[in-house]
Amino acid sequence: MSTTTIVGKNVTVKHNLDVDQLTFMIDKIVTKLVMNSGEHVLTEIKKKLNKGKSPPPSVSPDPPRNRTGSLIRSFRSRTAAPVKEGDEITYTFGTNAKYALPLELGAKLPGGQPFFKDDKGNVIYASRQSPHAWRMAKTKPGILKPRPFFGVTVNSVETQNKITNLLNEAALAIRHKVRQSVRPIV
Repeated sequence: MSTTTIVGKNVTVKHNLDVDQLTFMIDKIVTKLVMNSGEHVLTEIKKKLNKGKSPPPSVSPDPPRNRTGSLIRSFRSRTAAPVKEGDEITYTFGTNAKYALPLELGAKLPGGQPFFKDDKGNVIYASRQSPHAWRMAKTKPGILKPRPFFGVTVNSVETQNKITNLLNEAALAIRHKVRQSVRPIV
């Protein structure tokens, strides 16, 4: 129990505040905040990629359309909790799909990729090392215009508002826990 003087009055503040417990609780709330924020962004990216069905292919500046689902399935995430005091809590997510960055930013296409068309007229790309590649038609050099899906989602007003709301919820949860632990006796 501690005594504090406020505007000429003695006020006794009674608390059952365990600093270690409070620190643990705040870390738990902040970790949940970081995870919820990251999961929201990841969900929004996947929604953006799932908007249109192929065919037809996407055109710049629209996000890529979902053809096979490989890009959406390639996203992975992980949370790193702090190991020692002062460490950050991080939520990392990304994709290992080789074509994700060229889709996001655009790219120069070198051309020369062998391809053929099946019975239905669908283009089938072949490996450059294929023994029959020398007989196949080749793609022409060109420019792939950007089809952003990642940056526009992370920087969107909706995402910023959602993260702000999650921050406010976390602050209220912390305030509530502290108020439960401390009460002044006048």
